Amino acid sequence: MPLSLADLRNIGNTPIRFESTSDPRVFLRMDGTGVPTTMAGGGTVNCNFDAAEKEKFKLHHHGNDNYSIESIAFPGKFLRMVASDVNAQKPTGGIVNCQINANGGGHETFRFRAQNNGSYSIESLGFPNVFLRMLGGGVTTHTAQGGGTVNCRFDANGGAETTFKISMADQSLNFANAQLQSQNMWCWAASSVNIARFYDPNTPHTQCAQANAQFGQNGCCNVAQASGAACNRGAWPTNALTRMGHLREEVFAALTVQQVAAELAQSQPVGVDTHWRNGGGHIVVIWGRWESGGVEWLRIHDPWDGFVDVTFDNFRDNYTASGGVWARSYRTVRQA
Repeated sequence: MPLSLADLRNIGNTPIRFESTSDPRVFLRMDGTGVPTTMAGGGTVNCNFDAAEKEKFKLHHHGNDNYSIESIAFPGKFLRMVASDVNAQKPTGGIVNCQINANGGGHETFRFRAQNNGSYSIESLGFPNVFLRMLGGGVTTHTAQGGGTVNCRFDANGGAETTFKISMADQSLNFANAQLQSQNMWCWAASSVNIARFYDPNTPHTQCAQANAQFGQNGCCNVAQASGAACNRGAWPTNALTRMGHLREEVFAALTVQQVAAELAQSQPVGVDTHWRNGGGHIVVIWGRWESGGVEWLRIHDPWDGFVDVTFDNFRDNYTASGGVWARSYRTVRQA
């Protein structure tokens, strides 16, 4: 989903990617290995087919739609452009590489110029009227070293080689420690404990202990009693997340894609209450998202079904055959 200027101004730490408008599925790539602290910069900036970690970036907004562009794979390494010899007589050339700890530097700050088709040309602030240029026509597979050419072009606002679609990059958290619910009414307990297990794989919290605390019992960790009416009951995850120190905010509405992305960018999974059409509900956790063919998808851990991929729209409005509607959101935190 292409991002607007308003989206970019509020994107925060959400990772983004730059896709060539003339070469679909070819993305800007940065390898910051061995970048020196000298003024000369270093590393490699080129392009790659499809976007992995080296094709993800974070923006730093300096006002007036001016940004520095930081690598996600190489924190503290910024896109750098030097175009001293690029002019009307020599319209292409220059150097595009990386610089360390250069947020807001003259060679590392760019103005994003919006185009009518939703793309952007990226102009150097240090070298006015010189734009980032990418040639990826021969880049057709994703490789470890990337390929193509990235340099500069003079007076090229809106040109085919100098326009980029900017979208949110794919995001996934490590949710491998997630458990299924151990009782048929304990989706709230399982999802809450799964969030705790994400933040601390060695957490002592368990589903049955949360049931004991929630319902004032002491036998819910006993197999014979756990399935009984005193323990096997539904609840909101609010109290459980609060007890474990992981609730930042309960929101009585669905989040937007951009809001979900912002939480994931902070390594914070999102709890969700989905209401069934015929009554009742279910608590699940969002641990990732991605875009394919212009459609946003979510990665869900459902404590009943396990790991599930579902489009954002279907999850929000019609989750599973029971027709779940996203009703509440639980923003979490490592330690409240």
